[in-house]
Amino acid sequence: MRGWLGDLDRTVRLRGRIGLIVAAIAVGAGAAGVYLAIDAGSDSASDEEVAALRQELRTAREQAERATQGIASLRESLASVRADAARDATEAERLAARLERLQSAVRQLEQSAGAAGSAPATGTLGAPGTIPGGATTGPNPPPGTP
Repeated sequence: MRGWLGDLDRTVRLRGRIGLIVAAIAVGAGAAGVYLAIDAGSDSASDEEVAALRQELRTAREQAERATQGIASLRESLASVRADAARDATEAERLAARLERLQSAVRQLEQSAGAAGSAPATGTLGAPGTIPGGATTGPNPPPGTP
């Protein structure tokens, strides 16, 4: 019987120690839970803070929308400017071709005037309204011209 009682005593002591360890763990977990609850309460956002963040988000969305509209407007303006530039380039090419034709005509006139012996071909034009050799070409002859 003494052996049995000794064995029972060892078993009860072991279970008591295990129970004490489990109780200490439970108390520690409870204390940690209370601490975390208090800390979470102080770190949580208030209704006013949430409302302020929502307002900031609305404002940021509105600004992004306005920026998107501005970008679309700039793209339209850019397309218009490109179209204008293309028209201007075409007009410049047309004018350059016309200028080349006019310069060619002037060279031919100078050459024909030089061949007729009325004036040497100098490669330049005189005063406005004149051609080489002193003849006038328009209603406004230069001063001192008959």
